[in-house]
Amino acid sequence: MTTEKPLDKKILEWLEQQGYPLEMRVAKAFIDAGVSISLSVYYRDPENDTPREIDIVAGCQDGEFADYFMFSVEFAIECKKSSSPWVLFVKPGRSFGSVFRNGWVCSKIGSTVKERLKYRNLSDNKLHNWSGNWAYGVTEALRKGSPKTGDIPYKALMSCVKASHGLARLTEQKVWSSRYADKVLFGSMTQPVIILDGKLFEASLNESGDLEIIETEEGIINFKYPFLNRADEYVSVRIVTLPALPRFISAAKETVEQLTDEVDAQQQAYKEHLIVEQKA
Repeated sequence: MTTEKPLDKKILEWLEQQGYPLEMRVAKAFIDAGVSISLSVYYRDPENDTPREIDIVAGCQDGEFADYFMFSVEFAIECKKSSSPWVLFVKPGRSFGSVFRNGWVCSKIGSTVKERLKYRNLSDNKLHNWSGNWAYGVTEALRKGSPKTGDIPYKALMSCVKASHGLARLTEQKVWSSRYADKVLFGSMTQPVIILDGKLFEASLNESGDLEIIETEEGIINFKYPFLNRADEYVSVRIVTLPALPRFISAAKETVEQLTDEVDAQQQAYKEHLIVEQKA
């Protein structure tokens, strides 16, 4: 005679097979490190204006106030659990990107802040100083089931990049509800990130032309998001496995503090955009 499992046990087993526990654990890791987060954040798809959801938004989301300018630095995070390893296709030894230049998706005024920030000394920033290989593609290896499951890495890339663009649009639509409503402007810089509960590998050709595979804890892929203004544009998306998560969170927290402290760049951007709005 078999005894049926209690309903709560069934629910727990089902939840463990889904992505929800991963989202909760990643969120807790950010909170424990002193980084603010929001779960299940909705935004408008920049392609078709459809409401969509991103798992986690972490960082300074409400903005740092500087001279009537609210400036946010945040991370749009998609969490993925995979029993199949992900493989990044890389070109070893070749640097063809900049985490600072291509890793941030900005609102209009946020772009001006980033332009001002590039003249600052960011050489000691852990998040921007990427010494690893740059990937140009990713796939899910040894997958089981429907071939459609092979789209999971691509869908994850699309989700966090679209969310970053959607959050930039939300920033531009914000209005300060106070007597300063005609003076306060909003700007944001958002970096798309995938947190992977699974194995991550790099595939490349060695000098002899033979295929090599090595395991890694973190990677960056230059993703040619198909809805950008130019065909040659791309967004640098970071893929972080759980062993690398504490290191990433530490670097992300440091970056949020460093960029939000750059008040001079924010004030310059605010004044430039205020002048443009007054002339319009």
